[in-house]
Amino acid sequence: MTTKERAVRLRHMFESYRGRLLAEIASKLRETRDETRDENTGDMLDRGERFHEEDLQYTLLGMKTETIQRIDEALERLAEGEYGLCADCGDEISEPRLAAMPFAVRCCECQGMAETDSDRHMPRRNHVEFDEANM
Repeated sequence: MTTKERAVRLRHMFESYRGRLLAEIASKLRETRDETRDENTGDMLDRGERFHEEDLQYTLLGMKTETIQRIDEALERLAEGEYGLCADCGDEISEPRLAAMPFAVRCCECQGMAETDSDRHMPRRNHVEFDEANM
């Protein structure tokens, strides 16, 4: 397969996936809007469960929106002839990695270094030491 054929195939794949995600988001927003009309029905437990479900749905919508952003970025890299090149070192990202993660912007080695660096800079979460004398 030529580079041009590969680019056309990738563009079609990305645009198709993007279209499906947009349709899912629109459908879920319509569904949520319709369910909101019935918001005041049921007891406190029912409303609590609905709130939890809505929170989960909005989280999933956020993830889908982020995926659409990554697709747009991949399409831009594809148009510029930079798709499949590591953003850090400029080497080609391996085909198996791109097959598993089509939106990858780094090769495995650079991604590993980026993750290691971000782990070093993350603050410790709610670290509390217990003093037995005060218990």
